[in-house]
Amino acid sequence: MTTYQVGYLIGSLSSTSINRLLA
Repeated sequence: MTTYQVGYLIGSLSSTSINRLLA
């Protein structure tokens, strides 16, 4: 994996967690 892919993966996981907390 490239650094960009790792950052994107972490970013999408974080967004999902935040969305669940706000939901």
